[in-house]
Amino acid sequence: MGVGLTAVVFALLIGFIGVDRFVSTVTSVDPRYVAVIVGAILLRRVCQGTILYVAFNRFDVGIGFVQAVFLSAGSSFAKNVTPFAQFGGGPAAAAVATDALGARYERCLAALSTVETIRFLPSTTVFLFGSLYFLLFPTPVPSVVKPLFGLFGLFLLAVCLLAVVVWRYQRRAEGVLTGALTRVLGVASVLPVVSAPDEEDVRDRVTSFSSLFVDLTTDPGLVARVAVLAAANVLITVFELWLALRAVGVEVSFAIVLFAVPFSQLASILPSPGGVGGIEGVLVVFVTAITGDPARGVATGVVLSSGLGYWLTMSMGGLAVSVVLPVLGEE
Repeated sequence: MGVGLTAVVFALLIGFIGVDRFVSTVTSVDPRYVAVIVGAILLRRVCQGTILYVAFNRFDVGIGFVQAVFLSAGSSFAKNVTPFAQFGGGPAAAAVATDALGARYERCLAALSTVETIRFLPSTTVFLFGSLYFLLFPTPVPSVVKPLFGLFGLFLLAVCLLAVVVWRYQRRAEGVLTGALTRVLGVASVLPVVSAPDEEDVRDRVTSFSSLFVDLTTDPGLVARVAVLAAANVLITVFELWLALRAVGVEVSFAIVLFAVPFSQLASILPSPGGVGGIEGVLVVFVTAITGDPARGVATGVVLSSGLGYWLTMSMGGLAVSVVLPVLGEE
């Protein structure tokens, strides 16, 4: 269902561009551009796998580097077929990791949550420095983009405030989460595949997750390594989009794309699989508004970059979940 909905979104984007125009533009792209973009996507997968390798080995979960790369692809696969991106995909990705590694679910969820939390740092940094760039250099910000700036700023503020509140009242937050999960599992237990919840077991798992998460996020060495790798991942993603835009004839500053990519991740909270459609829409609006380039040309570059990234990730992730991870797990 997730893949089908994503295909519909891409079809609508191509319909906006014009099918004939899109096909003629994409088929005339220099194959060397496509080869470099595909290479960058694969490098990004390796970078994300390295992040998981570092995070999982921090608490002695046995995982090899190749296994971590495919686990990263499998996790991205889970996020791309569930709504609300990390909010919906995180638990599904933790289930994939649990099945592949044979570790406890809350340990895998803690590692993945830590990675997602630390990966938030480069996006915040890019937003702050990007805002200074637009302030110091003569780059007028169109009125259509200003609300997006404010929305992203409010989102960052809300996340920081929520983190402070949860950190300050950690035990109370654990109690609230335990009660909520117990009630949800109680309702879900009417299904044959869901057993009735044991509140004490749920509390132990929530406490274990919380302790592991705090342990990982307060480790300066781990935070530094994951933040550097996450920043490299952002730069690779930016390079992919910048190159795809150039491939279809849209000349845009690398600095603008560097700001647009993390900025567009705000749209990943939309209830579409992996935030698809929203992310591409924000990128098209932002780049078009800033550069004045035709929206259809920008959309073509965005669809080329996102489409290659999505389908390569889904192919690799589907292969990982169905074949590679089970085989590596047996070994």
